[in-house]
Amino acid sequence: MTLPPLYAALEPLSAARHGRLCWRDPGLAFAVPQPLPLALDEIGRAARHAPVVFAPDPPHAPFLLWPGPRPGAHVPRYLRRYPFLLAPVAPGREELALCVDPGAPHLSETEGEPLFDAAGRPTPLAARAFAFARALEEGLFAARAFAAGLARWGLLAPAALPAENTRGIPRPEAFRAVHREAFMRLSGDQLAMLRDKGWLEPLVAHLLSVLALEG
Repeated sequence: MTLPPLYAALEPLSAARHGRLCWRDPGLAFAVPQPLPLALDEIGRAARHAPVVFAPDPPHAPFLLWPGPRPGAHVPRYLRRYPFLLAPVAPGREELALCVDPGAPHLSETEGEPLFDAAGRPTPLAARAFAFARALEEGLFAARAFAAGLARWGLLAPAALPAENTRGIPRPEAFRAVHREAFMRLSGDQLAMLRDKGWLEPLVAHLLSVLALEG
């Protein structure tokens, strides 16, 4: 199984295997600069600090060219969810289980907030982790729908970062961006549809983030 960015391994969280684990905050030193998926409702905030672009393959999910931890910069929710992740309990089933990357620096058996109590029941921390992971999955789904809609309208085109102005931002081999001329040809009714779907603001934020990168 191909694991998502950041994750080196995944195990379903259980008292039998992880009953002694605690969660602690290790800061962001563990997270190297890299492209990170974005939820739809955080694109506007993220775009103020780094370029937001689209994956080259369908559904062209948006992602942030995250430059690493910087004072005052937006920390993507994808990064804040780590080391937890929701995954199907079995292939072909819709039921989701909270999983964990067991090698994450967030986890310790000697310090932090426990994931399970003495009776083996999930603590409020585990419940919060599940709720946060579920909310993020919903946001990522909305972001994929947004990107797929832009692609259907013919608004996404292959793009590249200018070599002379990358500012240390990770360079993916390929990505897509909104084609400005195609965007300018949209009718008033189409713009209203983008607005009503909640897509106009993240679209403009994406355009400005790439424009700022180009200098």
